Amino acid sequence: MLDVVLDTNIIISGLGWGGIPGKIIDLWKKGKINICLSAEVLEEYLELIDRVMSKAGESCDWFLRLIESGEHIRFVKPHRHFKIITADCDDNMFIDCAVESRSMYLITGDEHLLSVEKFKEVIIVSPAEFLGLYTRNNK
Repeated sequence: MLDVVLDTNIIISGLGWGGIPGKIIDLWKKGKINICLSAEVLEEYLELIDRVMSKAGESCDWFLRLIESGEHIRFVKPHRHFKIITADCDDNMFIDCAVESRSMYLITGDEHLLSVEKFKEVIIVSPAEFLGLYTRNNK
């Protein structure tokens, strides 16, 4: 199964507005991809879900239950911490997680991360790019 790391903006967009990020979350829910998480990434997910989604009146209970179940999730503890992104150092946690988990893709809408394009073996792509690649490779 394909391992990916999702930037928090993909989670928030997918849960709140659907669209292409929502289709990526659906791939995860259906067991088509594994989401790789570190403690830092999970903490950011939970913090932003609580702050953004609860203010919008959205319920994300199903999402939280899926994370708790551990289905289609790989937890990793990064042993190396890269300092690739200097404009927003918090973005580096996604690179750390992707490298440690040997994920093929880091999916993000963040321009700082997208400008890197590839780090080590990790390909950094937008949601639309990922969905196009996934669709072409899984017909």
